[in-house]
Amino acid sequence: MPGKIQAVAIHCKKTPPTDLLRETLSNIARVFPGLPVFSNVKMDGVKQLDTATAFQTARTAYAQAAALQPLGEDDGIALFEGLAPFLDEKITADLTAVHLQYIAHCTYCENLPAGFAPDLLSADFLADVPEPGPTGLRDFIFKNIEKYDAEILFRPPDLRQFRLDFSGMSPRSLELIRSVKQLKADLRYEGLQSLLLANPGVMRPFPSYVEIGLTSYSPVKPILFPELSSPGHLAFDLIEKIDREIRAQSWDGDTTVCLGGWGEPLLHPEIDRTLELLLSNPGIQTVYLETYGADLGQERLDRWKNFKGIERLALIVRLSTLKRDRYSYLYGADLFEKVIKNVENLEKMERPFSVYVEMLKIKEVEEELTPFYDRFEKSSIGIILNKYNSYAGELPERRVSDLTPLHRDFCWHLARDVFITPEGKVPLCKQNPSGTKGPVQDLAQSSLVDIWKGNAIHHAASVRGDHAAIPMPCLSCDEWYTFNG
Repeated sequence: MPGKIQAVAIHCKKTPPTDLLRETLSNIARVFPGLPVFSNVKMDGVKQLDTATAFQTARTAYAQAAALQPLGEDDGIALFEGLAPFLDEKITADLTAVHLQYIAHCTYCENLPAGFAPDLLSADFLADVPEPGPTGLRDFIFKNIEKYDAEILFRPPDLRQFRLDFSGMSPRSLELIRSVKQLKADLRYEGLQSLLLANPGVMRPFPSYVEIGLTSYSPVKPILFPELSSPGHLAFDLIEKIDREIRAQSWDGDTTVCLGGWGEPLLHPEIDRTLELLLSNPGIQTVYLETYGADLGQERLDRWKNFKGIERLALIVRLSTLKRDRYSYLYGADLFEKVIKNVENLEKMERPFSVYVEMLKIKEVEEELTPFYDRFEKSSIGIILNKYNSYAGELPERRVSDLTPLHRDFCWHLARDVFITPEGKVPLCKQNPSGTKGPVQDLAQSSLVDIWKGNAIHHAASVRGDHAAIPMPCLSCDEWYTFNG
């Protein structure tokens, strides 16, 4: 007798809103009528499980379902990681048919955003995986593909480039769900692309990456970045304003702040106060600090250790070479020995924050790529090999190779980023910080949210491929496909 899907498991990272939870349970009852439903969070009429991961929820749920009635060895369970506000019955039926026909260990639709269909797991797969089981189910399947039989389906259209998430497990995902429901409450996957193209603003509820150029002062004069503006620091009251706005929104750890730009953030007179303020903000997931590394003294690092939320700091040292003479050429200053000494100190010290060294992949250091990687591969410091940015042709071309996709899609920076200059100005795009090629807004005069909403029209043009309508040299830029957060 062929197997069946005999139970449903729902695993949530946190308790979701009641209305969307009820709708998810209603959808599950429609698509999987009569099946017992289990979850790791409290839901009316659902058996609650004390489990830490999605796999554990599925395994425990299946064991409890088996205790209610005898189940066959070819039976399985449907696992939802998060909500299913737009559960697609047709795609789910196709998944189920394939899963049971081929007696697969795991079956899922690889290109669907979370929220449209479950993953299907077999009884023998749940029993075979050693305790405590994987924290990431699909990664585990991929890494063990020679051991487990996975059926992976594809259903057009392919919208993976949008990085959509309808699981409801983040503020951005919840905003997306609610915005789409206002437009089409009974949406199914086949209608998603046309809805997005007609309403691109639903994909852009709030910024996910706020880069703050704290200062235009710097100990180096690199040829790798645009020339700095006139000397100055971002006023601390504007830093406090940014912090207040993020706290006031319901972004709940769904936004990243980068203290970057092209100056040296450590030279800002209020750098410690700034770090303390932002690291204590619950709306900020990570604070990146990009530095040239010459001012990372032990006294400073010891102070930072005591900051609340210091574990959310990620320090990035800009270091595109391990050769002293080449460093002087690239950065316009003889600071190599000092920077390397500070990096070595960071390697040795016990610290509650993460540290990375960033190397730009440029022609001048092409033969150093492997030695650079070898130097830090086993270090306590991570490696970032980043692409070179010519700022839409403003700087000479230095890329080792051109990896730009053949098909030009929408710009991720218009979709996710805000860039703030040391003068407190907010250009449309970081590629033109002076604002000579596009609109510039003033953070002192406008809220961060209003500035974000004001640029929605340019994101919409990018999504629709109307790049000529954007007052920026978009067609000369290859940064559109890079993703910050």
